Amino acid sequence: MAATRECFSVEQVIEEVCSSGDTSELEGPQLSVEDVLKLSLENFRSLRPSVVNYSEFQEEVSRQLLNVYSRHKIGVHGTEKVLLSSLPARPMVSCEVSLWLRGVKRRMLANPKARNPWTIEIKRDLPEELFSCLRMSIRGAPSAFGVSVEDTGIKYTHRNRFLRDFSKFAGIPQSEVLNNLKKTFGGKRKGFKAEVLVSREKPFIISYDCKRKQVALACNYGCWNEFGYGFHG
Repeated sequence: MAATRECFSVEQVIEEVCSSGDTSELEGPQLSVEDVLKLSLENFRSLRPSVVNYSEFQEEVSRQLLNVYSRHKIGVHGTEKVLLSSLPARPMVSCEVSLWLRGVKRRMLANPKARNPWTIEIKRDLPEELFSCLRMSIRGAPSAFGVSVEDTGIKYTHRNRFLRDFSKFAGIPQSEVLNNLKKTFGGKRKGFKAEVLVSREKPFIISYDCKRKQVALACNYGCWNEFGYGFHG
């Protein structure tokens, strides 16, 4: 009779890793941190069938466990404990990209500047690690359609791809992203409307200056009057 393979849920595996009920393996000579990590990683082996790259998974789990231990070991207090924490990227990316979108909308004008009219340029200080998160996120997507990625630059050439990615980054619906790419005017320009253009001819470019630790956004927008006549050429 063939042996059946016992399956465990993710929650059960984590509970087993954290459990202190069975300490028989830890009795006797004191183990090093590295030895304890190896024992802990063994408990994750049952998750292997559900993990795409198990070797990469093991490395990340090891780093996270070591980071948690470093924060909670004897002698670590206050400020040092906080500075050793591992912060999730999503809230920081979401906040930053939301600021980009609002900045783009504010800079759309019915009366453009004389130099480089109908263009928008935004520069902001940004940690290189945060830019790398964005770049790797785009590179790791199933499709490269509508976007090209280099070490210090990201170029969007299709609006649908831009809307999809920025919706994920900012944590908002695509309709809300689109709303930030459009603007209507009042006063003497009542009825006029502007919209950011994203195409092969008018790409939305995100570049990073590693020396200055700055991100730069560059894009074009169009402006039409109430009769649909465009002024942007």
